[in-house]
Amino acid sequence: MLPTSMELPVVATYLTGTGEPRSARWSIQIPLCLVCTAIPPVKNANCKITLESNETPPKLSDIFEDVVSFSSLDSANASSNVLSFQYFAGMDVTVLVSKSSNRYRLQSNDFHCIWLIFDTLTKRYVPSLINSHFTTRMWACT
Repeated sequence: MLPTSMELPVVATYLTGTGEPRSARWSIQIPLCLVCTAIPPVKNANCKITLESNETPPKLSDIFEDVVSFSSLDSANASSNVLSFQYFAGMDVTVLVSKSSNRYRLQSNDFHCIWLIFDTLTKRYVPSLINSHFTTRMWACT
């Protein structure tokens, strides 16, 4: 089973000193390393999404530092332009970066597995591109 979000809602209900019921709600972001780990690159996939940016992409190991630091990948694999994630449920997603064309490709054999990595990538990368045009340029499912 895959989570649909990294947001964890926390609700507390309690009684005040006078016996009135109250509740409080918080939302926290859980780290990606709680649902997946970095694995050696997986090359073949049936479903692909390509994102294009106007900026030179940073290293994947910098964007997904929390996952890479808890994985068993050596530094050579972690610093490359390819990073694969395996959810603890067994499915995998690969992110490839093309430095010459400023594109990210997310691919997996299961289309629904791409969402969480896509969401995390955009939330971590887009804030640094506030003044840039980060768009979904091409969307393909093969």
